[in-house]
Amino acid sequence: MAHVYTEFTDALAKAIDQVCSPLYTQMFEKVAKEQLNSLSNEQLTMLTYYPNQITWYEGNRRQEIIERIRHTHLKWFNSWLNENYTGQPPYIKWNSAMINILLHLTNLLFRMDLGDIISSEDTSNECRHIADTIKRILLSVNESNQITIDPTGIPLVQQLLQILFYFTLDSELVIYLKSLHLVDLVNTLIRTSGDDDEIHLQAYRILAVIMGETDIKQLQNSSRIATVFIIFIKNVIDGGVRTEGRLHNSLRSLKVLTQHDQIREELIKQQGHSLFLRCALEDQFNPLKAKLPALQILLALAFNKDFATILKDNNIFMDHIRTLTSSSQQDLQLVATALIWKLEKEPETTIKLVQDQSSSISSLMVTKKQYDIMISYSHNDKELCHRILSFLEKDQLHVWIDSQLMHDATFDAMAKAIENSEFVLVCMSDAYKQSPFCEMEASYAVKRRCHIIPLLMTANYKADGWLGVLTSALIYIDFPKLGFDKAYQELKKQIGLFRMTNSNSTTVEQNQI
Repeated sequence: MAHVYTEFTDALAKAIDQVCSPLYTQMFEKVAKEQLNSLSNEQLTMLTYYPNQITWYEGNRRQEIIERIRHTHLKWFNSWLNENYTGQPPYIKWNSAMINILLHLTNLLFRMDLGDIISSEDTSNECRHIADTIKRILLSVNESNQITIDPTGIPLVQQLLQILFYFTLDSELVIYLKSLHLVDLVNTLIRTSGDDDEIHLQAYRILAVIMGETDIKQLQNSSRIATVFIIFIKNVIDGGVRTEGRLHNSLRSLKVLTQHDQIREELIKQQGHSLFLRCALEDQFNPLKAKLPALQILLALAFNKDFATILKDNNIFMDHIRTLTSSSQQDLQLVATALIWKLEKEPETTIKLVQDQSSSISSLMVTKKQYDIMISYSHNDKELCHRILSFLEKDQLHVWIDSQLMHDATFDAMAKAIENSEFVLVCMSDAYKQSPFCEMEASYAVKRRCHIIPLLMTANYKADGWLGVLTSALIYIDFPKLGFDKAYQELKKQIGLFRMTNSNSTTVEQNQI
């Protein structure tokens, strides 16, 4: 990473102009068609040197540059895939030169993990078209290679899966990928690719995001998934700086997978936590790209009581996360605070709750809560949640919401808000389910026997896993389906009905006392 720079230079401007010129696509297509074993100096400069100059630039104009390149090349790239790859044999045997120039191109077009977000609807649409093309090609590969993929087709499958993985890093594209129903397709590629570690890794990283709990249960190979990630993460940790990007992406994917109970259990059983502890504790790892997801994975695993005890008894780890509670990095501060609350304070609070409920008379008495409502939500759904908040406040309801997403509020404050709220709104979405912080809030609300009202934040979302279990017996309000006005009126109706019912039953109980 010594080549990284931030100054916009004349050389960079020239590189951008050259990559966006028709000459770039002409040279690329010539190399791809002729499968040249070696590139001329002119081809090397155009297809590798200029892309590297752009990739290494991390100045404040990067997003503008990437969008220009995407606007220039995404439609062409999709056409090139469509025209040259049916997915049926015989396959063009890619040599190292072809793989190299394609790697440089995909680094420019699709590396959302480098912060190159999709910032225009045109780009998003073109990426959807490319996803359609990739699905078509891979379906054809599966139809033509039902036992084992032809070895000459392996590089093609590897590259296409890698692009799909990059798409999983954009929340809007994730929704589209799920609509393509890719799970069976990707699982077939895993089965027919033998022991190809690259295909397995990319496939499992994609499945990490697009699978639901039902898919995980049907796979019956959560052990294999955990094994692939553990072996890969161990290898890239030992590989040093050159492989750190792959480590960051794998931890990111595994963090998503740990929303599933089966994966959590397998990671614990296979001692994967030793690798996550290394990432969390050792100084050579990037604070936000390695330490943070490693700590988030450990937090998810801590929902297993036996593993929580192991973590709590690890004095080095506990001392480290106590230090992180005063970190200048707010995300690290947040996850450290959450771990301390989960490992130390939540058990104490649970014991106190049992003691408080030991008196049957006191449990029947109704006390006025400090808040009418506590809103539990994911940052991804902030816009809709704050609109709901605005309407609740206009209706004179006293609402607790962590607008800073715990950056300015401790988990003690979250716990007290739940304890002192009449209702807890659980704002359900993929992002909510994937967050261990949200899981802590929702689980604690259940322990406190709060009246929970589930709200659907995203269209066609179906809660599964821990969130499905928690809300299965509850009536949820579907904001995208009903529209905001009707959904909000339904929310007010549920609040009113509960208060009326609860008031009547409380009167009867107190008269009996």
